[in-house]
Amino acid sequence: MVIPDVGNHFFAVAMRGISTAAREAGYEVLLSSTEGDLTLERRAVELLAGKRVDGIVVAPVSTEETEHLERLEGQGIAVTLLDRPAPNVKAASFISVNHVEASTLAVNHLIDLGHQDIGIVSEALMPAGWEPDAPQEARNLRPSAARLVGYVNALRGAGIRYRDEYVARSAYAKAAAYEATRRLLRDNPQLTAVYCTDSELSAGAFAALQDLKISCPKDMSLIGFDDQDWATLVRPPTDGC
Repeated sequence: MVIPDVGNHFFAVAMRGISTAAREAGYEVLLSSTEGDLTLERRAVELLAGKRVDGIVVAPVSTEETEHLERLEGQGIAVTLLDRPAPNVKAASFISVNHVEASTLAVNHLIDLGHQDIGIVSEALMPAGWEPDAPQEARNLRPSAARLVGYVNALRGAGIRYRDEYVARSAYAKAAAYEATRRLLRDNPQLTAVYCTDSELSAGAFAALQDLKISCPKDMSLIGFDDQDWATLVRPPTDGC
């Protein structure tokens, strides 16, 4: 199993499930964490292939620079892509949720509550030349980009104009999301809701709301993709935000 961050909650939970399923089938799992570095990913995959593993589960760093994964088929090694696509790895299985549709559902929930000015905290840029309702292209996007597309699709579907200034771009870290959320709300005081594209960013955004003395959900609605244990401990519970 080759993943970008062993400390990430999503990958940690996935690793637990994969390890359990493999063990029940008579296999064991070797783990490599690449820290999101493509060079480290290549090295890990080549090392595992050299050890003649039966299969590799990988969340690829890049959707395009995947020659090291494409070679595995010729070596008789099965490949499963976890959460992140790699279109050129033709023989691989791909396990993921529909990030565009799920994101659209999340933003539609805010729209149904009456929100028109909805900010988003995301690490992604809007894909160049993207056209709405393009499912084939959506399958080739990284999760963060696909979730941003879902946000845009929800706004367009409701007749709400997309505003680039409502997009707070953040590195994938709680501290970065905290600062991005503060900037977003400072520059756009008219916002009544914020959508975060994953749980790490949601934690930073929620902390920013607390420090700014903005009550959630009284003053600001907050919705985040994914879930973490901390989300069940806040008051009011997250189903109220």
